[in-house]
Amino acid sequence: LLQSILDSSPDVIVFALDKDYRYLAFNEKHKETIKSIWGKEPAVGMSMLEVFGNHDDRRKAKEGMDRALRGESFVVPEEYGDEALSRQSWLDYWSPIMDGKGEIIGLACYVLDNTAQKQAEQVIKALLSEKELVLKEVHHRIKNNMEMIKGLLSFQLEKVADAVAKAALEDSVSRIQSMSLLYDKLY
Repeated sequence: LLQSILDSSPDVIVFALDKDYRYLAFNEKHKETIKSIWGKEPAVGMSMLEVFGNHDDRRKAKEGMDRALRGESFVVPEEYGDEALSRQSWLDYWSPIMDGKGEIIGLACYVLDNTAQKQAEQVIKALLSEKELVLKEVHHRIKNNMEMIKGLLSFQLEKVADAVAKAALEDSVSRIQSMSLLYDKLY
């Protein structure tokens, strides 16, 4: 029944360890994941620390295990896996396991794969950065166009002798200047 409960969610990794980091139980998803990201097959009684070898992920995992063994329940975003096999992003939900007397006898960890979410966030950040670059370019072009119009009107202003036409061109130059200042403030 316990194994059936552990395996009931195909998307959640579940494992439990004793105080010496040895497996008490784990679900099929954990077994598959450990095989895919570390190339090892876990077994009840085996130390989970052996799975990591000397990789830096061992230190991070042990820190989480030790926090749970001290009685803390917490969530940590992590990245795990041998770079040569598969590196993935996870949300680790750690909690202590207590006996009937309230003594800590081990820990449980529920892990959700959020690799797709992390990749989507990276795509969104890249698109946002690209959008900002495009906006800067558009802003630059609009400013240049306004300056060019202002320059052409000023050039024409020097050639016009008629006072009414001159006043109209001066008014237009002034309006373009105001539009340019307003555009800068809005930007």
